[in-house]
Amino acid sequence: MTVNATRPRDAASDRGEDRSRSDAENGDPMRMSGKDKHLGEVSARFDALPSSLDRVPLEMLRDLSLNPVDDPDDIPSVIALCDEEDDAEDLATVADLERDVEVVSRWIADEEAKAEERRRRLEAIRDDISSETHTEMRTAGDGARDAVSLPLAREMALAKLRRRKLVAELEATRAREAFKIASLERDALESARRTREVQTEVDRLQLYIGVCEASRNSGGLAGDPDRRLFFYADCHVGGLGKWYAWCLSERPNWHRYPAATWFLNPKDNQPLFCPVGKVLVDYTDQPAFSLAVGGCPGSDWLEDKSRLARLLNQAKLQTTTHVPTWFVKDGEWVPSGCGPTEADVQNLKVSKHFWHDVWFVKEAKTNFGVGVGVKRSPKECLASAEFGKTYVVQPSVSDPRTDERGHKLGWRMYIACVSPPNSRALRWYMFCGGYLVAADGPLERDVLEPLGHVTKDRVCSFDAWPESSAYEPVMREKITAVLRAAQPRMKPPVGKGCFELFGVDLIVREAEVNGGHTLMTKKSYASDAGEVDEEASVDETDVDPNDVRIVEFNRSPRVKIEDKPMLHALLNIAVPKYGIPQHGAVWDLLDVDPEMCDTWHPDARDEREEMETWGGARWDGGGRDGQNPMPSAFGGDQHWGARAEKE
Repeated sequence: MTVNATRPRDAASDRGEDRSRSDAENGDPMRMSGKDKHLGEVSARFDALPSSLDRVPLEMLRDLSLNPVDDPDDIPSVIALCDEEDDAEDLATVADLERDVEVVSRWIADEEAKAEERRRRLEAIRDDISSETHTEMRTAGDGARDAVSLPLAREMALAKLRRRKLVAELEATRAREAFKIASLERDALESARRTREVQTEVDRLQLYIGVCEASRNSGGLAGDPDRRLFFYADCHVGGLGKWYAWCLSERPNWHRYPAATWFLNPKDNQPLFCPVGKVLVDYTDQPAFSLAVGGCPGSDWLEDKSRLARLLNQAKLQTTTHVPTWFVKDGEWVPSGCGPTEADVQNLKVSKHFWHDVWFVKEAKTNFGVGVGVKRSPKECLASAEFGKTYVVQPSVSDPRTDERGHKLGWRMYIACVSPPNSRALRWYMFCGGYLVAADGPLERDVLEPLGHVTKDRVCSFDAWPESSAYEPVMREKITAVLRAAQPRMKPPVGKGCFELFGVDLIVREAEVNGGHTLMTKKSYASDAGEVDEEASVDETDVDPNDVRIVEFNRSPRVKIEDKPMLHALLNIAVPKYGIPQHGAVWDLLDVDPEMCDTWHPDARDEREEMETWGGARWDGGGRDGQNPMPSAFGGDQHWGARAEKE
């Protein structure tokens, strides 16, 4: 008999808002933190917050989703999970199978008892027969016994086979029944858990509404200086958003606000999410609904390799700070015919800073070592370019630093920009720390494989590098020069605060000092532990600034658990309310004029040339305030909350 063990539906499920376990259960930092987020005790000002569902608009409850991840609505029955169709014929019950096994076993026992009785009688008859007729009678008796026992033996074997089959069916049926019971118990526990989560999310909505009502006469969420309750939402945009949410969840008086489906992305039909009710919260990774935006328009001029190279070329920093760069778009040199000439290659050949026979071809809009090829000449770089993509073509820095294994080394530093709300000023900070990263294979000039030329994995912290104190000022000065050139192209939003984290990749050549001898020692960087080699110590005056080159900038760089203090410290600057002090994690203010942002205004001809030649506008997508928000989930004049709609 088919048993449908479809999961009990709760209120959210009946509205088609079921979801699977969140990605926090698969390594999400929000679940890794182990923090139990209770509403906590609030200030006296918010003691009388509403406790009735009547205060929560019906539209917000309709949008409420325990975890905004799509999950099929149809749950297969237990029989289907056991590889049987739901419309299959009814199976025998456990009681029926037990009764059949008992009947067959009793028949087998009776037949075995009768056979034993017949055997004893034949033995007795044989003993009573005289010796003269013994042989003749024995032959006749054996023939009669064989004639009788052969059919019985066949029936006995079939009966035992039938019993074995019934026992197997009985065990399988018992297993199915146990599976059904366990599934029902599991679904009951899951339903109870989901009910508790729904109640928690409703409590969050009530708390948010109460805070908005209390702050209504003081300028709302963004303008109330005395507000002591704050909200964040994880809208699953990706990047560093979930890490910021994890850090904010550890602050006192910060509460998680639920997210719901906003709309489907027309490109891939994947859902986009927003806070329930499409309201503003203090932070979310969906910029249209956040009072503190995790990004700044104009930062594409740093991350896009083609824009960065053109920016530094205009600022006359390419020869000293960056790497000579040429551009390929749609399989052709851009501008037309402006690829490396023979004279350029000869100049590189006589230069001590670059190799003329090792070239990189990189996709302009990718990072993390993706889309990078190593070629022998610019002609090979052009041949490998794909149509529809933009590339930068650069020579390799000569004699880059290597570790004792012979693996190429790179340096990863971190910078951040922060703009307070209601201000156009944009300040830049540099983190006091970083990492040395190494390639996966040994560096060989004649082997054109990315394995030995592209650095990826961390090998030690920047402070554990013996020469960090000498090279850090040089790196800082070069990064500052680039940011000064990029500052006029940055355009932070005026009505909101914004902040953004960048990773800066640098390369360092082997230093030639002390009579031409290389000062860098082949110290192992596999661990931060160990004594510092005194021979490796170097003074700042010994550093040649031309040995340090900036390779690229990366927005939303990859971070690990050990980078959490750095993220906390950044949020303490960008979103300071109830920040947690981080000892040892320091962000230094860089010497970049905060008022110089948004001072670059190209004319219509420049804008047209940028679009026609490079296929981009002045700023990356989003303009001044990020992505344009969709219409709200509810209409009318809602005095209790701030909506993320344009007025």
